[in-house]
Amino acid sequence: NAKLYGNNLIVAIYQKSKNGVTIKNCNFDKFKKGIWLYYSKNNKIINNNFKSMGKHGLYLNWRCNNNEIRDNTFETANYGLELGGRSDNNLMFDNLFDHGLFTIGSESSGNKIYHNNFINGVQVKDHNQNTWNLNQEGNYWYSFDSEEEFCFDNDKNGICDNAYSGIISYQENKKSYDFFPFTQPNGWE
Repeated sequence: NAKLYGNNLIVAIYQKSKNGVTIKNCNFDKFKKGIWLYYSKNNKIINNNFKSMGKHGLYLNWRCNNNEIRDNTFETANYGLELGGRSDNNLMFDNLFDHGLFTIGSESSGNKIYHNNFINGVQVKDHNQNTWNLNQEGNYWYSFDSEEEFCFDNDKNGICDNAYSGIISYQENKKSYDFFPFTQPNGWE
């Protein structure tokens, strides 16, 4: 358990070409970047809190593949999480995104994003059709959880009957969808 206060320093943890590392139970507050992984694979980012980050809570850049990102809280960051530069086949689940951006760049693919809560105006961008659900369970979207927002749950299973289409993509032919969005936060529990 570590509490790291940055007072707008550049980065708390920078990891280049490191594999199999676990970063767990840290509280990051007021850094430009909380964790920056570069060309790092098979790592675990677990149960961390990112608050008031200047740019990124977590930034995976250039071939950061097969990482597990779970049980983290991203609160008030420009980019809560960003995947760039061919960062492929990462698992992201059981995270909370509160305000800011969640972005997957155009060269990153094969990522699975499910069982996350996106609340309070989080803007999500995916430029390469990654997977936003697993085993017919997706994510919770604050902006898509009622009939007024076209989330109908006629069979009362806690999952909207229609897909969430609010994931932004600059390429219309690569639009992403969450086909099984939940009607309630943590609906999978």
